[in-house]
Amino acid sequence: VQEVAPVMGPKFVEYTKPYHFSRPSLVHANGKVDLQSEKKDLSTDLVVEVEGKSPMDWTIFHVPYSFDNPNGVLTFKNRRLTVNMKQCGFYDGSMTGVLDMDLRENPAAYTMDLNLGQVNFKKFMVRTWHYDKSNGELTVQSRLSGKIGRMETMTGGGEVKIENGDITAIPFLGALTPLIPGFSVADAAHGHFTVAKGVIHTEDMNISSEIFALIGNGNYNFITDRLNLDMRVNANAIFGIPLYPLSKIFEFHASG
Repeated sequence: VQEVAPVMGPKFVEYTKPYHFSRPSLVHANGKVDLQSEKKDLSTDLVVEVEGKSPMDWTIFHVPYSFDNPNGVLTFKNRRLTVNMKQCGFYDGSMTGVLDMDLRENPAAYTMDLNLGQVNFKKFMVRTWHYDKSNGELTVQSRLSGKIGRMETMTGGGEVKIENGDITAIPFLGALTPLIPGFSVADAAHGHFTVAKGVIHTEDMNISSEIFALIGNGNYNFITDRLNLDMRVNANAIFGIPLYPLSKIFEFHASG
């Protein structure tokens, strides 16, 4: 992609720099490119189909992720670029989505729908936080917008699920769970989130084991890498009545 980027003009070269393929992709292009960049509006109308033949490296939030054989369609219309990621492997799972960028602005404004399906949670945690003691399947649905390269401008929200695993040893849970009688293996998590001003916020985080559920709300600032979380322990319905008093004892605040 980087080799053919100059055909689209100097700005497009900058847009493609973050994406690195270990081998050339198969590219089909159809349409026209207006090279008179000084004009207010361009007659560019181009569709580019990209079939990845190798993994693609892309650094997000300062973390170098690997994407397997991404296949998608890039549509250039005037000064707008739309990327439709039809198929892409992501740590034993999948990633799909649509990215729309307004190239008239610098940095470019974007809107993105991003979906992750059945991603290997252990591999994701190892890559993101170098932590290998949790496992499961990660699913994410999100809609985000902002300015390319400026994380503090990101706004939006979505939903996260982790299923079929063991997430008890997540760092902020690891020190707590031995204190809760009967809280053995937390095998699922679910929550909705919003993003604004560099902060991810949730009001309904739910991390559950067979007997208890940890329910909470809080913030994670991904600019400063700071966590601020309040949680309480609730007994699940089948055990709720006999364990109700115990479930009210355990409330805690996590930060760091």
